[in-house]
Amino acid sequence: MSAVVAAKILMIITTASAVPWGRFSTAYFVSKGISATQIGTLRLVGFFAKAFAYPIWGLISDYTQNVKFTLISSIFLCGLSLILLRSEYVLNTFALLIFIKFIRSGLNAVWPLTESMALLLIKGKGYGQTRMYCAISWGLCSFLVGYIIDRSSYGINLVFYLTWFIMFLDIIILIVFIPSPEQQPQEEEEEEEKKNMNKIVELQKEEEKKGENANNEDNSSSNNNNNNNNNNENNIINNDGNSSFASTLSNMKIFFCNKDLQQFYFILLIYGFCFSLVESLLFIILEKEYHASKTIQGLCIFISVLFEIPVFHYSDYLLETYKVKKMFVIAHSACALRLFLYFLTPLQYPYMIVFIQLLHGFCFAVMWVAAVRYAKLNAPKTLQNTSQTFMSNVWVVGNGLGSFFWTFSYDYFQSFRICYISGCFILIGLSYYTFNYWDIVDDDERKKNNNVFLNNTNNDGYGNDMEGAVGGSRNNNNNDGVELRRRI
Repeated sequence: MSAVVAAKILMIITTASAVPWGRFSTAYFVSKGISATQIGTLRLVGFFAKAFAYPIWGLISDYTQNVKFTLISSIFLCGLSLILLRSEYVLNTFALLIFIKFIRSGLNAVWPLTESMALLLIKGKGYGQTRMYCAISWGLCSFLVGYIIDRSSYGINLVFYLTWFIMFLDIIILIVFIPSPEQQPQEEEEEEEKKNMNKIVELQKEEEKKGENANNEDNSSSNNNNNNNNNNENNIINNDGNSSFASTLSNMKIFFCNKDLQQFYFILLIYGFCFSLVESLLFIILEKEYHASKTIQGLCIFISVLFEIPVFHYSDYLLETYKVKKMFVIAHSACALRLFLYFLTPLQYPYMIVFIQLLHGFCFAVMWVAAVRYAKLNAPKTLQNTSQTFMSNVWVVGNGLGSFFWTFSYDYFQSFRICYISGCFILIGLSYYTFNYWDIVDDDERKKNNNVFLNNTNNDGYGNDMEGAVGGSRNNNNNDGVELRRRI
């Protein structure tokens, strides 16, 4: 099985295992008499647990160099802990329910590890085309699960059995069919190594020609060169062998202190805060206000991914045409329009929500491919998994804060329309800020100007130059003082 096919299968089955509980847990809690504010509190606790746990899972994956085993461990622990949420005693003791939710969410790093593993399998190429299969799986499974729940004698409790069954299949497929990305042939690295070896051979030949007129000097020079080459090779080997901890800590310090990345995470955090109106409050009001069936709720998800599919499929073209910043502005504007349409939807027409969901591809997929690209380009090679998990971490923290705030506001004002119009105005302000004040380096400019600097930073653990790898905006090589920043 090719690595690309394996990455697509990974996306499909892992996403399917998350649908029953991930999408219909809100309906389960509502059926147990838990209020909107309590549901929002549970989501907040869960998101903060993930915020704490995601970087740890990412570091474990980077340190062990075995993302596949780390992913399997997270799936198993996540499914095992789900048993506790069936207990009536736990459901009737809210403090205990919060504790269980915190533990389970901390064990659940399935999605960021899946995305990291897929990126490693495809070597970062064609991410959108691979991520598209996640959207297809999420939409189809959401509709099918909702339809099955409506027609099953088990009712909403069926989410547990479906989750466990699909998780079991997921683990089996991972073990038997999906290769470990660390074991895949590193073609690009091997090709680069061959080029470096050819350069060394050419340099040695030049030295031999120069030494024809001065044999003694040439011999001593050759010995020194050989010793230097051996020392360099030993240093490279030692760096590769010892980079798992000391180098990781050093790279983390540079990575997290970068101001450009901090601005990126701020924008992502605020957008996640507003986007929770779509992720959490929408399904509470569908259950309590619109009295929509589980089939309609599942259909909302299915329709929402229809426009995700073309966005992910043509993601490379979109990134090349619009760049990262404009794609964020498009997502913010589309989500503001989406919230305004929710605000206008009458209670007697729940099917209108289904059609509004067509905007989801512009709201989420456009933003996500841009965020993944930006996080990948601005992270050291040794922190690729950590970068993706931390980006997901910031997103879920924003969702968690928003879930609590908006559900509390919904219970307090007894009106979901106030929440939606407020979120709409926040997003309008965020899109204005992103367009006018988010100053980031153009991807093409970064690639164009990193080639020279790479010759001096081959052993620093970065795929880009030291500043560019962590989102730097200037290259001061050769002291030319020329600013390379170009607005996207």
